[in-house]
Amino acid sequence: MEMKTGLSPISAGSAIDSFRDMGFKTDSAIGEIIDNSIEADARNIDILINYKDKELMQKQRRIKSIIFIDDGRGMTSDILLKFLIIGEGTKKELKSGIGKFGVGATFAGISQGKLISVYSKTKTGNWMYTQLDLDLLKKGEGIPIPVEKNPPDNYIEKLDEQGTIVIWDKIDSSTTEKDLESIKHNIGRIYRKFISIKKLEGGRVDDNEKIIRLRMNGENVAPYDPLYLTYNPKSDESDLAELGESKIVPINSDGIKSEMRITFSYLPESWWDDEDKMYKPGQNTENKVDRKISIENQGISIVRAGKEMAFGEIPHLKLLKKDNEDGGSSFKAADRFTGVEV
Repeated sequence: MEMKTGLSPISAGSAIDSFRDMGFKTDSAIGEIIDNSIEADARNIDILINYKDKELMQKQRRIKSIIFIDDGRGMTSDILLKFLIIGEGTKKELKSGIGKFGVGATFAGISQGKLISVYSKTKTGNWMYTQLDLDLLKKGEGIPIPVEKNPPDNYIEKLDEQGTIVIWDKIDSSTTEKDLESIKHNIGRIYRKFISIKKLEGGRVDDNEKIIRLRMNGENVAPYDPLYLTYNPKSDESDLAELGESKIVPINSDGIKSEMRITFSYLPESWWDDEDKMYKPGQNTENKVDRKISIENQGISIVRAGKEMAFGEIPHLKLLKKDNEDGGSSFKAADRFTGVEV
């Protein structure tokens, strides 16, 4: 039987509303734009966060807009148009890199607000502009063909010959200014290998030859290394962890072969709190507050293409068996830090 062309399986307006509720946290959403900047070879990334005025009974200001400014190579008009189209992109055929599927920038933006504006300029081109406005999308208007348009002067002054500016506006997420410090910390941890003067790579700690300067509201985002091999948050202390064993482990899954490198680090004994003869790290105020050793730093750090993808206890993994009825105990404060780089 001949089948006639029917309806699209996706209703644009309804689908976008569903996509907005995909569970993006603000720091994860911000990371999607940072990924794009890194892959565009940006050396400087500025993130500016503006706040709304407090409403009655509000204790903290909520975010009004987020502006991303990078000095990467910029996008041509054709690439800029595809930048906001879900499923499009120029990275699908790449075997390496952080982003590949052409969905991150749009999903991240609409998870926070209803308007994404993008300006971009290549070294030999002019500033081009397009946008995704969810209010207009529901009225049947799509993403406009990019047009020549200069961004505000105070954004351009941070750039030279090229770059991209992404603006999230009409923000309706619940993120407040109180969350900013935690967001900065998480971003510093996720992108530590890009923003630190030293980095762990190939089982060695080497100088970082391509440091990216990442700033949020004018302040440098500090790197945070949960293995403590490249950076110590305690500013008056130069001690770092000891590099332990590092080995490559082959992987063969259904005929697909690859490998991962597992690297261990060991905290300096001077950091360990042994007052109660428990020999546990991270239990005193100096460790928790100054060195930022906390429950979030227990477990395994999983890194892909230089970016931390996950850190912490692996669900359902038990290390120490208690009895026949229990598979074992969860991670304890005495755990050493383990890095896993894929």
